[in-house]
Amino acid sequence: MTAISQDKDARTAAIKFYEPKIKDAAAQIAAIRAHETTLANRVAKFTRLSGCESDDPTCSTTHKTGCGHWCTYYAAQARTAKATLARDRVTDRAKIATLQAKIDDWQRAQTTETSSRVGAIAADQDLLAGQRGEHLLRV
Repeated sequence: MTAISQDKDARTAAIKFYEPKIKDAAAQIAAIRAHETTLANRVAKFTRLSGCESDDPTCSTTHKTGCGHWCTYYAAQARTAKATLARDRVTDRAKIATLQAKIDDWQRAQTTETSSRVGAIAADQDLLAGQRGEHLLRV
């Protein structure tokens, strides 16, 4: 096996080990952010609908101004979504920070492992080359 193919195998082995972990953690972060975005969109939607019901007869369900049933309903939906977002955001930030730290650690470990493996392969090649040279000198 040549040094180049050994280097490639070392790099591939490190990638195969760390890359699935990194992708999984990144997907978890993306899911958390998507959930937060969904909640933020709900807050915006229901806040807008509540305001529409109370202030604008052209977009109101009842075509009347004033905060009636629908205005109250939409305002309650907005408050619920806002409270859920605020509650989840605290734990979500901690989860994201933990996952990002793991990703950073795995990326560093992957780089370190690849470098050490490639370095070991190069050292073995240098050792073999040195032994060949000694053999030639003795002959």
